Amino acid sequence: MSLITPDESEKIAQLIASLPSDRLLEQCQTPQQQAEWHNARTNQQMIADCWRAKYMEKFGDPIADACDRGEIS
Repeated sequence: MSLITPDESEKIAQLIASLPSDRLLEQCQTPQQQAEWHNARTNQQMIADCWRAKYMEKFGDPIADACDRGEIS
């Protein structure tokens, strides 16, 4: 028996993927800060994909898939 429902698990994945907040992007004052925000958001999306693969889909390797697509090295 799972401790959390699939709906709750998806909400957790969505929360992970939404970090850092859009409000933080609005506060970025330089292109470097904006680039760092986008990098952090991309990393959080990958973590959310890993969450889904482990706790919801029970298969796949988002990290290996991203490497194959050339998104990360």
